Amino acid sequence: TVTGVRQVHMKIRSGDRLIVDGEKGQITINPPEDEWNQIRKKGAELKELPITQLKKLPDFPPKTKDRVEINVVANINIPGPIDKILSKHNIGVGLYRTEFLYLQQGHFPSEDEQFEVYDSVAKQYYPQELVIRTFDLGSDKFLKDQNAVQENNPALGWRGIRASLGNPRIFRDQIRAILRASNRGNIKILLPMITDLPELNRALGQIKRSMVELRKNKIEFNSKIEIGIMIEVPSAAIMADMLASKVNFFSIGSNDLTQYTLATDRDNQKLIGLFNSFHPSVLSLIKNTITAAHKHNIAVTVCGEMAGTPLTIPLLIGLGIDQLSMNPSQLNRTSEIIAKIEIEEVRLLADDIMKLSNVKDVEKRLTEFNLSLIAGE
Repeated sequence: TVTGVRQVHMKIRSGDRLIVDGEKGQITINPPEDEWNQIRKKGAELKELPITQLKKLPDFPPKTKDRVEINVVANINIPGPIDKILSKHNIGVGLYRTEFLYLQQGHFPSEDEQFEVYDSVAKQYYPQELVIRTFDLGSDKFLKDQNAVQENNPALGWRGIRASLGNPRIFRDQIRAILRASNRGNIKILLPMITDLPELNRALGQIKRSMVELRKNKIEFNSKIEIGIMIEVPSAAIMADMLASKVNFFSIGSNDLTQYTLATDRDNQKLIGLFNSFHPSVLSLIKNTITAAHKHNIAVTVCGEMAGTPLTIPLLIGLGIDQLSMNPSQLNRTSEIIAKIEIEEVRLLADDIMKLSNVKDVEKRLTEFNLSLIAGE
């Protein structure tokens, strides 16, 4: 990904060929033909790379040096060849981003269309879990065929569960499709962008209504399906204790939680240096969420970039996180890191980190710990 590009709308026109190089942080507009062909070839090779890497995965779930199993699962966007490899290694899905169904088709798929997809993916991964997040889309998508209101800051606007509750027909179509595919018992529902208890209760009410509709039509589903929420805004993290009593699990979206906690647009070039998930305030909210969840005996997953970042993996495990969910390409490295740590040492690391008040001190301490793992190889 490349962010913070100045005046990009003035430099790029419809139909332009673009090379987006995330490693170099560079965008090339209308490159020469030979460069274009070379990049396309490299892109095809990189597309196959995660599959090649995953074929070499060790046994899952990975174990720490002191033989403690750590639950590690994958984030997926669109079902594909990689699913067969993940399921073969007993790796479940901690985050299935269903909005890509919309982005792929350009319209909201029907209940039956969604059911076919969810049922197929659930069958592929069974008996491993498949956590299906409901549409996390903004008003520009939900109101595509209507008079959409231009939002100055979509990230703080009508998105996620807000948009779903504002479009109950679309929301219930999706919920019914998920429920219909849930009979195997490995599907869970994840609600995005929950900010408070009344909002959660409204969403749960729509799910109950969908269940009533299915029962009325004598359609079978898993009536005990687990329902969880994304913890990605400070209000949810702060009142996690109240929210935990209503759901079966939490999933922390560290990217948005960082953005909203620090009031920092991660796509704003001037603020790039301020967006940092190591910030003590972000870590404090994560710790509060874990504590509240465990008080109510529910599990917590981290599914943002932190989950697959080498520096933060030991910290998250030390804080007591129950599961890490990440891009499939990060599974190998994560497994290697887990194999080098011991639970007691990462708990002590987490205790040390939570006493620090400066983000640079946090980074320094995590880097030192990471270097000690490398030195011990």
